[in-house]
Amino acid sequence: MHWVLLIALGWASVIPKEGTPPDKRYNSGMALLNSSELLLVFGGRGREGVLFNDLWVFDIGNKSWSRIHPRSKKTPEPREGAVFVGIDEDAYLFGGKGYDLLFQDVWKFDNTQKKWTELEVEGSKGPPPGFNFDSGSDETNFCVSGGISYEVNQSGSWLFNTSDKTWTDDCSGIETKPNCDDGIIGCAQVGNYKFGGISQKQGLINSLSNGKELSPNWENPSARKKHTLTRVSNYLLLFGGIDEGNN
Repeated sequence: MHWVLLIALGWASVIPKEGTPPDKRYNSGMALLNSSELLLVFGGRGREGVLFNDLWVFDIGNKSWSRIHPRSKKTPEPREGAVFVGIDEDAYLFGGKGYDLLFQDVWKFDNTQKKWTELEVEGSKGPPPGFNFDSGSDETNFCVSGGISYEVNQSGSWLFNTSDKTWTDDCSGIETKPNCDDGIIGCAQVGNYKFGGISQKQGLINSLSNGKELSPNWENPSARKKHTLTRVSNYLLLFGGIDEGNN
């Protein structure tokens, strides 16, 4: 189940009108295409530690799920914590954590052709292999910062130019979406809005804040961590995550 928040009003669970939703998972990637009507969900980790590399689309207008079966023979390996961003009507994937390795690859998903392409990156100025990077994008490029590489928190930021397929270390002009702070782990943040996560003091959290704690109407989503969150117009869309019962 996923949830939608009409900002300043309240949360409501979204019951799909059509299609079967993805299996329960956390730490998946979520990319909003520029049509603002299609939300792609890639990979993540599910029950009993299984990793996914499947691709799903949620049609926001129709409230319907469908699985995308790519026409390409080669697809990204199963992973969690990958950067997944929408640019125009394509989606770009970077990095992530597999079963026994960290990734440094860059992929493009052409939503029109329904094909994955692994990009041949020029130069060697890119980020190290890793996962759970902060990320952001503009009309042509995407930026990643921070991240975890072999259990070490990284510093620095890197911009990927989708036109010439190069990395640089200049992310000026693109705001990356942080994974919260204040001692909270596994939180999701869009702009100033933060939801969920876990801390030593509070345990699992199901509160929403934008500098101060908000109290939306209706039922809140259950407390969780490692979920994904994005904003569409005046809505926040929440997907996935893991709770105390590993659900």
